[in-house]
Amino acid sequence: MRYRAIVIITMLSAVLFLIGAGDKPKFETFTIVYTGAAFGKLQPCACSEESDVGGLLRRDTMLMRLRDSARGAIVVDAGGSFGEPTAQGRMGAEAYLDALRALKYDAVALAAGDLLFGRRFLEENSDNGLFVSNARFKQDSTFAGRTLVFPGKRNRLRFVALVDPEKVYTGSQSNLVVEAPLTYLDKAVEKEDLVVVLASVEPETARHWLVHPNVDVVVNAVPDDNVLREAMFEFADEKVYTETGVFGSLVGVLSLRVIDGALVGAEIKQHTLDKTVPDGVRAKQFFERYQAETKRLFLQSLSGMPAYEREASPFVGNEGCRSCHAESFAAWDASAHAHAWASLKRVDTHFDSECIACHVVGWNEPNGFRSEKDTPHLLNVGCEACHGPGKAHAKQPAANPIARGDLQLCYKCHTDERAPAFKSEIGWKKIKH
Repeated sequence: MRYRAIVIITMLSAVLFLIGAGDKPKFETFTIVYTGAAFGKLQPCACSEESDVGGLLRRDTMLMRLRDSARGAIVVDAGGSFGEPTAQGRMGAEAYLDALRALKYDAVALAAGDLLFGRRFLEENSDNGLFVSNARFKQDSTFAGRTLVFPGKRNRLRFVALVDPEKVYTGSQSNLVVEAPLTYLDKAVEKEDLVVVLASVEPETARHWLVHPNVDVVVNAVPDDNVLREAMFEFADEKVYTETGVFGSLVGVLSLRVIDGALVGAEIKQHTLDKTVPDGVRAKQFFERYQAETKRLFLQSLSGMPAYEREASPFVGNEGCRSCHAESFAAWDASAHAHAWASLKRVDTHFDSECIACHVVGWNEPNGFRSEKDTPHLLNVGCEACHGPGKAHAKQPAANPIARGDLQLCYKCHTDERAPAFKSEIGWKKIKH
């Protein structure tokens, strides 16, 4: 298990003054365990070594460990929980929220993108600690327009979930009303409380909110695609700014030291959810349900389709290239591209439409890849994935020249999320032909 730890204690002079006056300072410590920025990823992408971080099952294990070592901690998610509001995205959101319920989260903030799933869906899951503060639906809702308070022995923590109004459509056809964050903080937050803002916004926006006199801490689920991005932690002027790991890649533990309502110290540990963290069992059933529903959705999408017509397809498959391009074929056959489909099957995601596109030829294109059974010749990242449909070229090479591969095409699949360390020039040396 890897973690980074930072300890900062301030206001030393104030403490010394109190001691000199003969009064013992009344310290109280609050511990916040936080996650966020899952963005619909229930398991690590694991398309590369560096992207094999995060996932609900590893989070399960880490939270179990932390509950043993940090008793009394408040467990929160800063938002950015869901992916796209598609049928598969909704199934993932249900599994995610069910898992968070099983993991006993105390609070789950809603970000702007999370609101896209609609009032009814969110209302059905409001017992999960879901809440948003400066946004509300035009109909009453139990999770909107509120804050959550956790009392200590002498102080209280108040959690506020803020969304950026610029990221939410609030026009005449919208069902949402969003109040300006600073205006909301002026009127809805009591300064007597230690105020923790949960958000999923750009860092400059979060830091702007942190300046507000009523705000003490911001936990920000940064909307970034690169899992190599370092999660920032800053403590200055009695205020804390900290970030979650991108795509749920870490679990943070933030300890706040308070004297008479004033924040005087902070300690943070960030636990990376890499492959050294084993899978837990409490969230497993929800993840497996999601996998089963994803497979059902994929097979359902195939039902009712007309029979696949190979003759009508513009794709020929790799064997159609082999006879004329034997040397290039041999280079491809020795590459990881030739085994891309097997890598999906190894982690049981070969029914996941969000993964398939980068492991086959012609996904979602007319008469392109359909399924392993119907289109076995289009499995793997074949020649046509980079050079385009090749049937016309195979029939009449001179009349139909094939497109040269453009290294920029690599980044369609080798994204910051899946392969953040990827460089096309280096990758090309491995597959040069």
